[in-house]
Amino acid sequence: MSAARLLPGLASRTLLVVSGKGGVGKTTVAAALAACAARSKRTVLLVSTDGRGDAAALFGRDDPGYAEVALADGLFTITTDFESLLADFVRATTPVRLLGDRLLALPAFRFFTRATPGLADLLLVGKIREVLKRTRGAAREPRYDLVVLDAPATGHAVSLLALPRTILATVPAGPLRKLARDADALFSDPARTALVAVAEPAELAAKETEELVAGARDAAGVATALVVVNRVGRGGREEILPKRETGVPLVEIPEIDVEEEDQEEGEERISSSGPVRTPAGEHGGHVTAAASPFFSAFLTTFEENLQSSAPSRGARTKRAGRAAARDPLSKSSSLSLSFFPPNQPHLELAPWLDGEKLIVLTGPGGVGKTTLSAAVGLAAARRGRRALVLTVDPARRLAQTLGLGAAGTRNGEPVAVSAAGLPSGGKLLALQIDPKATFEHLLARVASPDAIERIHGNRLYTGLVDSLPGVLEYMGVEALHEHTADPDLDLVVLDTPPAARGLDFLAAPGRLVELLENDALRFFLRSDSLLGRALSGASRGGAALLRGADGALGFGFLADLADFFRAFDGLYDGFRARSAEAARLLSRGRFLVASSSDASALRTAADVAARLAERGARPALLVNRVAGTRRRGPRLPPGLAALPARAFLESAVPADELPSALADALVS
Repeated sequence: MSAARLLPGLASRTLLVVSGKGGVGKTTVAAALAACAARSKRTVLLVSTDGRGDAAALFGRDDPGYAEVALADGLFTITTDFESLLADFVRATTPVRLLGDRLLALPAFRFFTRATPGLADLLLVGKIREVLKRTRGAAREPRYDLVVLDAPATGHAVSLLALPRTILATVPAGPLRKLARDADALFSDPARTALVAVAEPAELAAKETEELVAGARDAAGVATALVVVNRVGRGGREEILPKRETGVPLVEIPEIDVEEEDQEEGEERISSSGPVRTPAGEHGGHVTAAASPFFSAFLTTFEENLQSSAPSRGARTKRAGRAAARDPLSKSSSLSLSFFPPNQPHLELAPWLDGEKLIVLTGPGGVGKTTLSAAVGLAAARRGRRALVLTVDPARRLAQTLGLGAAGTRNGEPVAVSAAGLPSGGKLLALQIDPKATFEHLLARVASPDAIERIHGNRLYTGLVDSLPGVLEYMGVEALHEHTADPDLDLVVLDTPPAARGLDFLAAPGRLVELLENDALRFFLRSDSLLGRALSGASRGGAALLRGADGALGFGFLADLADFFRAFDGLYDGFRARSAEAARLLSRGRFLVASSSDASALRTAADVAARLAERGARPALLVNRVAGTRRRGPRLPPGLAALPARAFLESAVPADELPSALADALVS
């Protein structure tokens, strides 16, 4: 029986946006939805974002990159990245191919497109619009009935969906505004677009799912059609399901373990967060690519559970954990929560907690990274240090982890965290970056009243600083510089966004310095520059190229962007100096790569560790949520096997007590 009949209307839409807290298995759910829709005789495109082609591995295929490649009958996939999306948009929009090629070759154009917050997301939206507007299919570009978007994690996903309305409020005319208008009409039409929210049965994931559903509805008019709770029965703690809106069905997917034939007993399993790439078997003859054993099992379970989807309930549902098979540590267990993986250097964190100025936690989503960050800050405070846990993740995980109010960590000022047993001098604070509040603090410190008035008067100010994705990273750089220089703090614990976005943040200071030192920006800012005159319509010849870009691409926008940058005249040297100092600070910081024991998380962690090593860092490893029956620890990929490491057993400790328990375990 097809998913289209089981969940009326789900597969009949033209766009399904799949998102959820990092690490909950949203890519797997997106692939399963796409496969189900393809079986109902629809032609489907599964879109992977952030340059990651993880979905293809579920079907036993390599990442296709920026090309529409078949995975199964009626099912295609593409992996998007900024450079490819930009080139695609420019060449499709400019009236002459040569003009588009020349624009893409201009250093000034490349710098300003990369410096424009939110442009990458807008180009992704543009690609989806282009795909859905096709009236005729071709071998390389089929006509699709449905696009399944494997969207970014919750906080960024809401910004992505709200982006068309932000652009409509800031761009007066041109193709960009038309794109935003078309996208807003698509997103806000419940007959064409729906959100599929993916969660785990845990308190933080449940809260984040509720915020995702509400944020998509309120900020972008996107309705939710399905909530998928993945990995049910995984842990021993009380399971908490998200509260759903009336009429939204919920599907529960149990934890799926698939043993590889070549694995020894007790070695790494494959679980519901993702697959191991392996060409083994098909699912009922439907998946023509060689699907992984994990995905075959997941797809079967997904279809079976679609048939018994639960009706919505008005309150968050709690139930006892089902954990006998996994033997998690209970609150009263006498066993230590942490252990050292065998045959690996031991990670002793006491010297870090006592002597470091900056500790950075990064790694894949959904592994408890924010909880570990809070635990590191608490452990340092218990040793008499004044510690700040600073997060640049747009989701509210830090406030939830520390039991703070909804607005408590986002007012631009660090909030004191109440913690029992701190010695004299010990202090724990928390702060989630709020771009606008951070920016206002920056202006108050460095700008004159006239400069502040000019900046506030620019019509792009609200959209660029408060709404667009990408600004968060730049404001995070400012906050990091500000708080590491605070003489009243001994340690900053930096909680980065998951995986690739966390690495993007770490590179943000260098990118900002590069931009501010680039001749293109200096040329742009001169009121008598060629570009400035081109934008004012006062020049001829070569300037016509950039003037043509302004009209053809909708960057009437570029003129406003020029004014926005010029409003900062006199402040750039300070920006550059602080960004350079933040880059130096990050180069001296200590890095902890957090992962769970799942194979997919470990592979992502290995990639993060390799990228950090390329930056000259010497990371260490924290392996979280190891099943109690596997106290030897997971089998680690080669990129992690040589790192100093510490592992933590999966625990039934309540969520609000877990940071304290982990803080003890960090130094036990």
